[in-house]
Parts: sequence; structure tokens; C-alpha cells
Amino acid sequence: MGVNLEGSAKTGQWLIAPFILSELSNPTIDTLKQDIKSSNEVFIRFVRDAWRCASRPSIIESFLSNNIEPSLDTITPYNWNIILENALKCLDEKNNI
Repeated sequence: MGVNLEGSAKTGQWLIAPFILSELSNPTIDTLKQDIKSSNEVFIRFVRDAWRCASRPSIIESFLSNNIEPSLDTITPYNWNIILENALKCLDEKNNI
């Protein structure tokens, strides 16, 4: 299963921003790891993405977690915080993150 949270043309806001800010203030990663029995089979993929007209340009540093897709069971609260901080830096504050 994948979740893609992008900007919304309708609201002009980033849909991922509330999630990132919520996780930074009240992380749920440890609870999630406890709730999912096979957390070693669940992978977290936080990536930068871009669109240019109808194409997607390649982004060398696309992964926000040291260019890997870590399994849920290997993510520590410290690593989770770094991933979230990196993701937040990708958003433009001028556009109502």
C-alpha cells in the first residue's frame, strides 16, 4: 500500500504538511511499530518528487532517509525525526505549508 500526499490545487496547501507537523510534535512511530505485527515487511518511503508539465524529472537525492527505504522495524524515533525534518525542508513556507 502506498500513500501519496501532495499539494492541492483546490486549497493551495500541501496535504503532507499537517502530517509532518503532527508527527514532529507528537511522534507515533513507536506505537505504529507495536501495532503492526510484521513491521519488518513494511517499508517507509519518503521521497522528493517533481513534475514539469507532463513529465517527472529525475531527482538524484530523492530519498529523504539516506537514500534508502528503511523497514518500519529499523526506524528509531531519532531517524524518524530526521526524515520528517528533511521532508519539511522540501516544502515552501510561502505557499502555506
